[in-house]
This record gives sequence, structure tokens and C-alpha cells, in this order.
Amino acid sequence: MEKKVGIMFFLFVLLLLQLSELRTAQRPLQVDQEEAVKASEMAQDQELSHLMGEETCEVNDKECMKRRIISESHLDYIYTQSHNKP
Repeated sequence: MEKKVGIMFFLFVLLLLQLSELRTAQRPLQVDQEEAVKASEMAQDQELSHLMGEETCEVNDKECMKRRIISESHLDYIYTQSHNKP
């Protein structure tokens, strides 16, 4: 009788270990999904920044500075026009 109880206890512990391994094996998938969501949000933010003309330039990059100034002045021109149309 004691032998059966010992075997049952051993099998129960083995089952618990297997379940805990399955549970921890699922966690990296959840982390990967969260990282994918964060990467997607960052890409959307970068795309929005690009559409709005917000370009970050290096210190001595004159071409980038010209593009940025032109895009900013164009946006200023668009938003400062008085439209008398209803």
C-alpha cells in the first residue's frame, strides 16, 4: 500500500513539473507578441513623424536641414492661408 502511495505521489509531482514547464514555455510567446506590438507602434509613430515633416538631422547635414526648413515653411504657408470659403 505504501508503495502505491509513493508511486502516486511521484507521478503527481512529475505531472506538476510538466505543467509548470508548459506554462513557462508559453511566456516567451507573450513577450514576443508584446515586442511586436511595440515595434508596430514605433513604426506608426515614425510614419506619422515623416508625414508631418519632422525629420531629425545630423549636426553638419546641410541637405537634411534644407529639406526640413522647406517642409516646415510649406506647412506654415498652408496653415496661415486665410480661406474665406465656408
